[in-house]
Amino acid sequence: MSEGILVYYSSNDFENIINKVRKDVGYSTNKRFLSDCAKRNTFDLKSSEIKINNDQFNRFQANKAQLIEIDDFFMNSTSDDKKVLNSKTLVSDYEDIDLMIKDLHIKGSESAKTTELKDLHYAENGDVGLSVYATQYNELYIKILEQALYKFDYKVATPNLVQLTEDHQYIVELRRHLEQLSDFKNTNETYAQRGMKKRRKIISDKDLIEQELNEFKEVDESQTLESQHSNKEIVSVLINTVGQLDKVNLNRAEAKSCISQIQEIMSKLNQPIKNKKTTAMYLLESLRNIKLVGYDYEPKAEAISSKFRSNMNRLNSAITDYHSFSRSNEVTKQGRYKRAARVKYILRQVAIQNYNLVKQYQ
Repeated sequence: MSEGILVYYSSNDFENIINKVRKDVGYSTNKRFLSDCAKRNTFDLKSSEIKINNDQFNRFQANKAQLIEIDDFFMNSTSDDKKVLNSKTLVSDYEDIDLMIKDLHIKGSESAKTTELKDLHYAENGDVGLSVYATQYNELYIKILEQALYKFDYKVATPNLVQLTEDHQYIVELRRHLEQLSDFKNTNETYAQRGMKKRRKIISDKDLIEQELNEFKEVDESQTLESQHSNKEIVSVLINTVGQLDKVNLNRAEAKSCISQIQEIMSKLNQPIKNKKTTAMYLLESLRNIKLVGYDYEPKAEAISSKFRSNMNRLNSAITDYHSFSRSNEVTKQGRYKRAARVKYILRQVAIQNYNLVKQYQ
C-alpha cells in the first residue's frame, strides 16, 4: 500500500458532498476515506439522527402509583358482597406471564364493550377469571403491563445497528444531491463552464485506486456500432466459413478446432468498445453505492410503537380524567367510582393489548 495523489476535476458542490459524507462516517481527512471507498468498506453513519424513546417503563412508574391509589378508592367504595377475595393462586406466585394470563385473565375482556363484560367470566384454562372486583385485579394487570413496557423499551423502541437500505432517508438524500450536480451534465461544456476545478487529494492506497480506475469503463455505443458495422462483411465471411467447415467429415477434429478459433475471432470483433470513465465519475459511483450501517428500527417496529403508545395515552387520559373530576366542583362519590372503574377497565385492555403487541420479542 503506497500513498499517492489523486487528481480530478469537480465543482465545489461535489466537494461539499464528499466532505459531508466523510465527516458523517467519522473520517477527519479524505486520505483514508477515499481508499476505504475503493475497498468497498462498510461505514458507520455517525450522523444517523434517530429519535430515542425507550423510557416507557420508567415513565409508567408515576402512573403506577396513581393506579394503586385509584384502585384503593374503588375497592374501599365497593360493597363487601361484590368483592372477590384472592384466588387460590396469587399473582405474585407466577413467574410465567403467559401462564398467569391463561389462568387469571378473563378471556376476551380486553376487547369487549362494557355492556358485554357481564357475560364474560372465564379464563382460558376454564377457571373463573379475575373481575374488576377481585382484590388481585390491579396487581395482575400492572404486572402484565410492566412486562410489556420492559419488552417494548429494550426490544422494540431501542434501535439496532443495521445495514442501511436504499430507501433510507440518508441514502435517498445523498443520491438526490448527487443527481443534481452540474459536474455530469452538459459534458460538451468545459470544466470551467461547469464550475469545476482541478483537485489534488492525498490518498493512502494509490495502487488500489489506480487499478480501480483502469477497470472503471463504460461502453461507447457510437464507437461500438461503428466497429460492428465495419466488421459486418468480415463476420459474414467467417460465418460462411464456419458453415463450410461444419460439413467436413475427414479430419473432423481439425475442422472443429478451426471453428472454435473462428468463433473466438468473431466474438472479439463483436466486443463492445469501452472507454475509461473520469476519476470524478468514479468518485460519484463510489458515493452512490457506499455501504452504510447506522442505528435504525426494524420495519415493523414503527407500527408496533405507534399502537403501543396510543394505548398508553388512552390509559393516561383515563387517569387524568379521574383526577380532574375528583378535583372539580361537580365531584360526587358515584362519579369518582365510575371513573375509577373506567380506569381499571382500560388498564386491563391496555395491559393485554400491549403485551400481545410485544410478546413475539424474546
